[in-house]
Amino acid sequence: LWPKKATLMVGNYPESHNVARQLFYKVIGDGKVLKEGQFAPWILGSEVIDVDVKGFQTLEIETRVEKARDLQTIFLGRPKLRDAAGREIAVDFETENIAPSAGANRDYAGGEVVLFGTPYASSIAAEPADRKQAGRLKVNLAGKNAARFTAVLGGDYPVGGDDIHRRIIAARSTGTEARFLSAVEIHEAHPVIQSIEAVSADEVVVRRFDGKTERIRISGLEDGTPAVELTVEQNGEVIASEQAGNGI
Repeated sequence: LWPKKATLMVGNYPESHNVARQLFYKVIGDGKVLKEGQFAPWILGSEVIDVDVKGFQTLEIETRVEKARDLQTIFLGRPKLRDAAGREIAVDFETENIAPSAGANRDYAGGEVVLFGTPYASSIAAEPADRKQAGRLKVNLAGKNAARFTAVLGGDYPVGGDDIHRRIIAARSTGTEARFLSAVEIHEAHPVIQSIEAVSADEVVVRRFDGKTERIRISGLEDGTPAVELTVEQNGEVIASEQAGNGI
């Protein structure tokens, strides 16, 4: 609500929801390891794959997970195969011990695939079906004149979409001093607040659907004696008031 002009950021609360795991991967061309590594995908873990595949006949992406719980999360986002001129080449994957997702370019619960906070319209599942063994995505490069393969490997979060997840809102302002006013109304389906406005850095006006207006005034922040005054008005008359704070 205050300041009137501020940078707002909206995100999901970092709830694990059983997506933590250790991911080990290898990118292999004609039996040669082109890239390998390990990381914890969880919510904000991902790895960019960008490898030279000139002259190779086969390409494999091998994944293995440890310490994983129920949910399946591992995906390749935006996999692309290009020739030496940068032109995109159609890429088809064969799978070995890879659990199929809920549908083309959808995650394992039918939601969009989101890796490291970025949604991917193009993706392919990469989680081993049998976690005791590695899973493999295989690409036949024969006759394609492929030069480069790129993709983002990571863990999908939130699985199935973010409609049930808690939200975080952050505000940022630039200046020599700062004061922030914010309000959150918690409700299931029937909100009470019709509109809300900060008329200054110290006062908020809340208009309710039942016709009542609440005024909340804050004082004493500068000298360390904070106080809050709440008044409720209806038809232009004060029908209730309450005060709290130092010196009251």
